[in-house]
Amino acid sequence: MRAPATKIGVRRPFPSQGAGPLPESNRSSGTHDDSICAPPEPSLAHLSCRPSRGAGRSPNQTEAPVRTMTPSALPRNPACHTSPAVRLRSSLSTAAVVLWVAALMILYNGGIAVGYLNHTALLPVVRRILNPDYLPRDFGIALRLYHHRIFAQVVAVGSGILGEDGAIIALTLVGMVLMAACLLYLSRSLGLSLAGYATAGVLLALQAAETGRGLEANRFLGNDHIMPPTFAHALILLAVSLLIKGQCRAASFAAGLILLMHTQIGVLFVLILLPLLFTRLRGRPPRESLICLALLAAPLLPLLPQISQMARHGAADVSGLIDYFRFRQPHHFAFRADRMVLVVCFFLVQLCTLAWLNRRRHPGAEAVRCLASLSALILVSSGLHYLDYHLLKWGPIARMQFLRLSPLVTVFGMLCVVLCLQVGAGWVCCRRPELDLRRMGHLWLAGLVLATSAFAYADEVHRPGYALIRKHREESSPWADICRHIRESTNSDTVFLTPPGNEGFTYLSERSTVAEFKISPDGGMCLKEWYERLRDLAGGALPEGTGFENEHSLNEAYARLGPEALIALAAKYGARMAVLPSDSPVPFEPIYSNPAYRVVRIPVEPAERPAGQS
Repeated sequence: MRAPATKIGVRRPFPSQGAGPLPESNRSSGTHDDSICAPPEPSLAHLSCRPSRGAGRSPNQTEAPVRTMTPSALPRNPACHTSPAVRLRSSLSTAAVVLWVAALMILYNGGIAVGYLNHTALLPVVRRILNPDYLPRDFGIALRLYHHRIFAQVVAVGSGILGEDGAIIALTLVGMVLMAACLLYLSRSLGLSLAGYATAGVLLALQAAETGRGLEANRFLGNDHIMPPTFAHALILLAVSLLIKGQCRAASFAAGLILLMHTQIGVLFVLILLPLLFTRLRGRPPRESLICLALLAAPLLPLLPQISQMARHGAADVSGLIDYFRFRQPHHFAFRADRMVLVVCFFLVQLCTLAWLNRRRHPGAEAVRCLASLSALILVSSGLHYLDYHLLKWGPIARMQFLRLSPLVTVFGMLCVVLCLQVGAGWVCCRRPELDLRRMGHLWLAGLVLATSAFAYADEVHRPGYALIRKHREESSPWADICRHIRESTNSDTVFLTPPGNEGFTYLSERSTVAEFKISPDGGMCLKEWYERLRDLAGGALPEGTGFENEHSLNEAYARLGPEALIALAAKYGARMAVLPSDSPVPFEPIYSNPAYRVVRIPVEPAERPAGQS
């Protein structure tokens, strides 16, 4: 006796599993644009579709049992799985969307910048790696020699092949493609279609509703000058995806790679990840936990020499760190109260999505639960940071900088919003059989590509003065001009006195300077000497401001130094020339000048000159 036909949506017969391909008229039930053709995650790819009782039947019609659409109940089209042409077309379309999302991330993130901000400290270290005799007396290189050491070595390898600028450009492209690819992997783990992933990528690239921002200055995508946080954040998305899939070993190894790429972000993420990881491992043999810990620690082996050298130079000293944070970089440690409401709202979105999917018994609820758990741990640790930095003023907890993970909360919340929209669209298509969700997804994706591409051209590329690739060394500013002249007309072993609030002197001129405010110590590493050098350049007293406002104060104090003070500094630090403001009254011999600066030779008695110094 045949079993009664099960019904879905408007009471159409639904074939049982393995009964053959789904009729074309019923394919709008899935949530993916490729839900029939090999969905990337069958357990999360489809929506529950529960029609109201009695819908679509006449009064005399007996009610057939309602069948909930679940992944196990969805038939597959064997032709879609076996056809190489279909697989190739799907792979190429996915790769094209990933590259398009990566391009949007670059365009809306300011393009590609070479030699700005953190690059001014990184690239001289890269040159030292390539040439151990490069500026041996430079204090800034000594400060940052072990900072992001692995990344600096990668840049050094790329510089040997593509040149310094080419390596930075290539790493920017690789970093954003990696970010877009890892976002795709997490989107598929949540059950998002290709159109859903593209929507999430656009929202992240545009930073819509502050997506990708957190409780401090750093952004999830990083800045236009590529640095390790971009790679570390991409690997976090990968690790979370693997954790959702239950691949604990792979998730542990990915977390170890984050430690290798950016030690601070890696440590923070591991502390957040371990509770969830051990929850997944509960009930498994202890050997599995040991394997995961070993995979987590394996990528750290190349960092051991770096950690040992930094500890020997005082990086572990936590005394006075709170004062240092407020003097140099409060934007990384001060709690952004204006964004607290935003971050909490994104977390509440995750909780509401979880409750709604649980109510619908949607298979994506487990993935959202993982995101919400991580977000909750990030918010709790951020509260501890606030307690230490603003109230206790102790330092060790604030030094870990848990706020750096807060942008993840907004990214996870944005993904939950897109998932809710996709679930809602699938629900509507279940009620409206004339709607084809696959075709709607394709139209949405095409419209999204055209609209955002046109907007990017009009708002970014077509903007007067816009440059996709900007190079600090090719700027026409007075500071870049004075540094170019110094690079071309002075000896490479000359040490200069320069305005301490200006950044990039060593990078631009390839000459050593006494100190820069921007190039600061790692923790307590050489912290006292850094303070001493800035104090000397400021005439004996440090400014009392916070963060970047001290740059202007330091430059003003430096401009007030008289001839005697400059000669004394030259004798102490072995400097022979100085860069002064153009209106400085110091009557030293000028070498070169432009409207903002002038280079002067500091008169030093021959007896005071080191042997071999010209």
